Amino acid sequence: EMRKVYESAMSQDSEQRWLRKVSSDGTSADKVASLTMLVQLCPVFSTGYIKALLAMAGRTTRSDSSMAIDALKELFHGTLLPDRKLKTLQQMEPVSPKGLKKSTFTEICVVSFFEDYLKTAYAAFVQILAAAGHNTVVFIKNRAVKTAYDLLSAKPEQEKALLSMLINKLGDSSSKVSSNVSWCIKELLKQHPGMKLPVLKEAEAFLARPNITANSKYFALLLLSEITFSQKDGQVASRLVRLFVSQLEVALRKPKLSKKEFQRRKRGLAPKKQKVQPLREEDNKLVRTLINGIRRAMPYVDAVGGAPLEEETVNSLFKVCHTVNAYSTRASILGLLYRGLGAGDPPDRFYRLLYEQIGNFDFFTSSHSWQAFTLLQKCVPADASCARGVAVARRLLQLGVGTEPMITVASLGVMRDLFAVRRIEMLPLMHTVDRKVIPAEEEGTGNVEEEHFVDDDVAQASKAPKDTHYDPMAREPRFARARNAP
Repeated sequence: EMRKVYESAMSQDSEQRWLRKVSSDGTSADKVASLTMLVQLCPVFSTGYIKALLAMAGRTTRSDSSMAIDALKELFHGTLLPDRKLKTLQQMEPVSPKGLKKSTFTEICVVSFFEDYLKTAYAAFVQILAAAGHNTVVFIKNRAVKTAYDLLSAKPEQEKALLSMLINKLGDSSSKVSSNVSWCIKELLKQHPGMKLPVLKEAEAFLARPNITANSKYFALLLLSEITFSQKDGQVASRLVRLFVSQLEVALRKPKLSKKEFQRRKRGLAPKKQKVQPLREEDNKLVRTLINGIRRAMPYVDAVGGAPLEEETVNSLFKVCHTVNAYSTRASILGLLYRGLGAGDPPDRFYRLLYEQIGNFDFFTSSHSWQAFTLLQKCVPADASCARGVAVARRLLQLGVGTEPMITVASLGVMRDLFAVRRIEMLPLMHTVDRKVIPAEEEGTGNVEEEHFVDDDVAQASKAPKDTHYDPMAREPRFARARNAP
């Protein structure tokens, strides 16, 4: 009855008659413009016009579809959708006509019916956007992604479907689309920090797919590694660290045996000796991204929800750090190991690995050289072994002699920090240039004299003079005799 009154009133208006005529007989641009104006005039009685716009948006014609999608986006964003999620008729509370006027009850019924229809129409529009995202033209896909981002950042309706669509486009064949999606999600998290957990859940579901490509996995993990956290995001950071650790274990896992090698193992034959294959450049990027993501999220992890590195993962990281070609990846791995093993003093194998890596010039000319210097400033002065710390500092100074002044200055800074902590132990070394000093006692040994018996040949061998000079090529920094003068 209310619709009939509205239709009769509009039929007497010449402007409304002209708009309705253009919406059926005009050009595509005129149709879209007239339908938009008719919907804006009275949305409740414009379900037919919304349906006509949805039909135009779903066409295969590129121009008609683009114009209709833009019009529907403006209508849903500015006119139709409220700042809450819509409800269906089943989700609404039943309203009894008792105690209400007939006109009031009729208005409630009309509005409830329109809200139910609007929810269905908006879901259909989201499906049209998802179909447009699978178009072969990159421009149309980027436009669909931008429309989904605008709607998701403005209204909460169909949040899960729109977010799933955006995350799914991280696996697009075009890198431009994937980069655009990554930028949109970053901007979304800046506007709505509370959506970090939903984004993480969708990304986990995306990474769990069996047919995902390596490039898609890299884009998804790169996006997650660049999330900015706050002090309230401990749960999200903990879940993200667990995801990164699991992905890191997969990336460092040994390759599967070939069919021929499997048959050899099955017959009990000795496996063929194979050289340790270094990581490919794609794997380097992935491992570096995972490590940086873990290092960024670790400070925000809750004490209870932390995800420490497993022993197998630690062993794999040590092995990879010896064989990987990219020195920036080596710097990232060392930083993660120091962070993951920092509950007490790091083990000797960590400092042995660090001592080996700083002997390479390329280690300090890589793109992550600042991470290397930051790590050295943290771990060298804090080392419980003074002899080892001095050995690392001396190797840095030797490296700084034949390289850029920046590395020399950074090496002197590490030496300064070590001297501030170990002033008494290093003072004799600082006052000597050409003469020998009294050799420092090996750590862990004392001067307690005990009675002991040895053979004659052993006694004669022990009387041979021992080398007390500094050994810069020693594998173990504790036994390089770095506290002795050269």
